[in-house]
Amino acid sequence: MRDVTLPEGYILISLDVVSLFTNIPLDLILEILRKNWDLIKPHTTLSRESFIEIIEFIFNNAYFVFDGEFYEQIFGTPMGSPLSAILATIILDYLLDMILPTIWFHIPFFYKFVDDLFCAIPADKTAFILDTFNGFNANLKFTMEVERDNSLPFLDTRVIRSENNRILLDWYQKPTASGRFINFHSQHPYNQKINMIKELKNRVCYISDESLLKKNLRRLFEIFQNNGYPKNTLNRLIHNRESRLTTTTEQTNSFKFMRIPFVKDLTPNLIGVLNKFENIKLAKYNLTKVGDLFSRTKERTPIELCTNAVYKISCQHCDGCYVGQTQQWLKQRITQHRSDCRIGKNSCALVRHCQETGHSFAFGFDDIRVLETDSNYRNRLFLEMLQIGKQQNAVNFKSDTDRMSAIYSDLLNIL
Repeated sequence: MRDVTLPEGYILISLDVVSLFTNIPLDLILEILRKNWDLIKPHTTLSRESFIEIIEFIFNNAYFVFDGEFYEQIFGTPMGSPLSAILATIILDYLLDMILPTIWFHIPFFYKFVDDLFCAIPADKTAFILDTFNGFNANLKFTMEVERDNSLPFLDTRVIRSENNRILLDWYQKPTASGRFINFHSQHPYNQKINMIKELKNRVCYISDESLLKKNLRRLFEIFQNNGYPKNTLNRLIHNRESRLTTTTEQTNSFKFMRIPFVKDLTPNLIGVLNKFENIKLAKYNLTKVGDLFSRTKERTPIELCTNAVYKISCQHCDGCYVGQTQQWLKQRITQHRSDCRIGKNSCALVRHCQETGHSFAFGFDDIRVLETDSNYRNRLFLEMLQIGKQQNAVNFKSDTDRMSAIYSDLLNIL
């Protein structure tokens, strides 16, 4: 849009679909897929009938759990489904392909991002445009926003129509924006904080018209200052002459990428040691995730339906406990333990303890604890060894922890 000059009498508008995912009609999706099967066919080994059948199955079997009750979604696609975003894109592309050729007046530009549409139209055609889009399908309803004070936001950009109808772009943040970024004193690698400032500056410089750049850089400076960053660091990174970072492309075929947790004063030293291996590239990640800071809004999975779990079962007659891991449902694994104890099958240390002492374990799910979960088998084996090492009276075989390095044993003793 930058530097486009609008015809006289044109204004800026944006259109947004109301609850797009949950209003996607199945019949329209199937119609689009059938019409465009020639485009889909090269990318799948499925027949058209099987492909359509799978889409219908997904539509008709969307459900969620709330307060222990199962609910079926009777229309549209789920908000959390990976398929929903793809179908939403297909729907909007098809809608624009059908509608735009029918509009007889000139539209200088028309942009789409997921379900957000932005364009310029004659000022007296707003009602026509809204009616046209809302008339495409009974389930897809649009809302319209018209420019105010010669400007209209679109994503993180404010599009401004100047006095001579030339388009200017400005950096935009919603009124609800908190202004919070990674705090300078947070548990993150220093270079991650520095690169964040550089990239946000690059974005502001890329978006902003030259006449608006200085005030946006001042605002960026204030935002980071409020997040604890030193003035001298901000002056060096924001108020310098560099407007864009230069990037280099590396050949990654010979590299092996690995990730390690970031622990202050430990990880940087470890990376310094590992940097001598030229074929290894290390990425750092934070142990605390955003999801850890908020309460759970989804229904908890019942413990008996937990999968990929490291679990602990306590003996009912002594202070011993057994730590195990399983990929299957926990209730299936517990059923196996019960059966092995009953028939005397020497399958694990839990059964041996029962045979040698005559004790029994608490197999009720109120007594069983899930200690860790991980879908990766090797990670789960390590977590199992780690948890065995943390127990004071584990009845597990000694061989269950033979593969754990003595380094971890020493650390566990310190803890």
